[in-house]
Amino acid sequence: MLDKIAEKHSALGVFGDSVVVISLPAGTPAIEKTKIMAEIPAGMKVAIRISRFTEKELHQIEEHIFAKKWGPDLKKYSVGFSYDGVKDKVIVHTDAPESVIEALRKSYPSDKLEVRKTCFQQQVGRFHDTASFDAGDSVNNDPGRVG
Repeated sequence: MLDKIAEKHSALGVFGDSVVVISLPAGTPAIEKTKIMAEIPAGMKVAIRISRFTEKELHQIEEHIFAKKWGPDLKKYSVGFSYDGVKDKVIVHTDAPESVIEALRKSYPSDKLEVRKTCFQQQVGRFHDTASFDAGDSVNNDPGRVG
């Protein structure tokens, strides 16, 4: 339900678990907050916030991060991007060393960007089958039987 309300009002999204926030893009008129509050069911605790980011600005930051031109030897490292509407910050996940990350931190104010050290691991393998897959028989099956 909140997703539909957020989409109707061109919000950046609905965020949070214990604190639920609908984040509106920077420049949204304050009257829009009032309209959204009127659509939220009584008793539901939802904060409506106007972000420091526009959708275009978030997209530009994302492109800059994934272009991997903000530091040396970035082709060696993995990077992820998300927007946290509760904190109103761009979150960058990377396995790059601090010496490389420093250049990214200098590109954006600390109140707009948070960098988190992350270990990226391949998720595809024999223990992470995805549809469609063929299940196998156990090792103890009769060797003459095909499962």
